Amino acid sequence: MGAVAFALTAPCFAIESAVHGVVVDTSVGSNIAGFSLMGELGVQWAGIHSDEPGRWIVNWDLLAAFRAGLAVTQPAPNFLLGAHAFAWGQLGLRTTVSHPWSPYIGGRLGGDLLVMAQPGVSLSALNTLNNLEGVAGVLATGVVGVEAGASLLQEQTALRMVAILQESLHSKQAYTPSLAFTDVGVGARYDVSHDLTAWVEFVVGLAPTRTYAALGYTDQAFHGQLELAFRKMLARGMWFDVVLFAERYFDKIVYTPGATYTTADPFTFGFTFSFGFPAFGGCG
Repeated sequence: MGAVAFALTAPCFAIESAVHGVVVDTSVGSNIAGFSLMGELGVQWAGIHSDEPGRWIVNWDLLAAFRAGLAVTQPAPNFLLGAHAFAWGQLGLRTTVSHPWSPYIGGRLGGDLLVMAQPGVSLSALNTLNNLEGVAGVLATGVVGVEAGASLLQEQTALRMVAILQESLHSKQAYTPSLAFTDVGVGARYDVSHDLTAWVEFVVGLAPTRTYAALGYTDQAFHGQLELAFRKMLARGMWFDVVLFAERYFDKIVYTPGATYTTADPFTFGFTFSFGFPAFGGCG
């Protein structure tokens, strides 16, 4: 009887919200040789959902788009054309449903793929134009990890604050080898159903040491990454996003006789503004 009474009187926490449709965005970002101005036209589906008791929370973001723009470098800008695909998901468990606040554990999985080239120039020949790392070529990153912290879930409102442990994989570029970082960090996400979403995340990570025996040194890369984002949902299923991103790579080089040097790439940053509107029926 006690279990039945609890089931009848226990609070019910739940949230459900989504946007989907055509999205247009513009972005400005930096790279080693200059900066870039890009635009995209594609489709996006993103949202958050919980079960009725508020035990499980899942959020997702899927994007496929055409991408074009300029890499503004010396001696001349390069026009680039290509495609962008992005997928992200988090699934979390609230350990209690008897109170809005609960300990929270979850997993995260994501990937980002850019394929960009100058028309008439093969991907393998892009390094003959300029140093276009981070802007052109085949650029892929992947993330898999876990997170733990606290969750607040009320009717139509969700807040998660977590510590993060993840592996982030960065593909090989023209002058940089592929890297796998073990990252630690913190993050927070706040959702109001059919209104807004905001999140912030900061991670730092180390890659395994690489040995160059013929040259007599070892090299270990590390990086720091910060992302802030805000999504506002408008009338009739429309929405806009603002995303700020910054990252920096470092290398610790140790020569066999014992000399140690730390080098750093310039900060890379990005700012993106996007506007979306439903094109497949419904308002999300």
